[in-house]
Amino acid sequence: EVSFLPAERLIAAMRVGVRHVRNSPALRAVFLRAAIVIVGASGLWALLPVVTREDPTRGALEYGILLGCLGADSFGATFLELGFAYGFGIAPRTTLSAKVLGGFTDLSPGPVQSHGTVPDHVPGVHAGAGVALDYSTRLDHFAVGIDAVFRETFARYSLRLPSLAVMPRVRYVF
Repeated sequence: EVSFLPAERLIAAMRVGVRHVRNSPALRAVFLRAAIVIVGASGLWALLPVVTREDPTRGALEYGILLGCLGADSFGATFLELGFAYGFGIAPRTTLSAKVLGGFTDLSPGPVQSHGTVPDHVPGVHAGAGVALDYSTRLDHFAVGIDAVFRETFARYSLRLPSLAVMPRVRYVF
């Protein structure tokens, strides 16, 4: 059906969208839950010194590598992985999933020095497992959740790097 009304202006349409989000109780609840998950997950980074102190096999090198993960330009890890997951319903609109994953890892420990003391790339492999909790909201195609994945990375130079990633997830499917 052809509409004879004029097209809506971009700024006016954005204002209507923001007004809708601001006045929608369902979206407010979703954003509040996501904020709570993010605040809780960020507390794990505060416990980083405790993790390295409690394990006597870890030293300054492992702590430096983990701490370098906090800086965007000082450490990078690329994971090319394959995973399998199985989910089952535990409550209405709530799914718990278990996952197993593994693959190739490329670590970038830091900037390359002119005399070559810091390697540019450290290749390795990783394996891990995790769980995910998803909640499908009453909004169509919109879900929130949290993933927790433990990975063990094995790389050159006898580097063995365990990691725990807790990630909030907001998913919208078209």
